[in-house]
Amino acid sequence: MYLSDQLYKLNMIQNIEVILADVPTIRPHKLSVATMHTQTLVLVRVMCADGIEGWGEATTIGGLNYGEESPDSIKVNIDTHIAPLLIGMEASQVAKAMAKIRKIIQGNRFAKCAIETALLDAQAGVDLGTLTALWSARRETQARLTQARTQRDTL
Repeated sequence: MYLSDQLYKLNMIQNIEVILADVPTIRPHKLSVATMHTQTLVLVRVMCADGIEGWGEATTIGGLNYGEESPDSIKVNIDTHIAPLLIGMEASQVAKAMAKIRKIIQGNRFAKCAIETALLDAQAGVDLGTLTALWSARRETQARLTQARTQRDTL
């Protein structure tokens, strides 16, 4: 049995909000294509009907001068293409949600990562409080299963 099976079932995804936040850098960050004085963070908030929230984040540097995704493209693609796929889905079904996104949406690695992190954060908040606690509990469960298999195989 996986830890996710033991967690309370989350309610349906009700809304996904994308926030762009310009954060000043401590000092100018010089790239070959630009000098950055601010960093635009993409914050993703997944809200469930039962009041549970999860947060994810995506950050790119240099915008489209430096890579294939920019904060603006991440926001537009989540708002326009990804969020409509997830509204109404069960938030605790992270793997199912991500499989649905991967099947329909090509590329957009930063956007997908922010969504997945927000879904995992919501799942962690139900029972364990933090994403770190969720991952630690999963690792501990996996370690116990591996130990049990090893002991069985050596008998």
